[in-house]
Amino acid sequence: MDTTICIIFALVGLLIGFLIAKVLERNNGSKLIKVAKKTAASILREAKSEAETTRKDKILQAKEKFLELKAEHEKVILGREK
Repeated sequence: MDTTICIIFALVGLLIGFLIAKVLERNNGSKLIKVAKKTAASILREAKSEAETTRKDKILQAKEKFLELKAEHEKVILGREK
């Protein structure tokens, strides 16, 4: 009778330990997911900011190139008129 009670208590203890481990594992997993989501959002924010800066830079370069080509064209036109 003593050994059966010891075996039952051991099984109950193992079951309780297993359940506690699962709960802790689930909590750790959810924390990991939250951190990953925050990191992903931060990376996206940074990428969007960098893309906007690059876009503005490329627009400025295109405008400068246009003005340069326009000035060269005007020189050619003035040269033809003379």
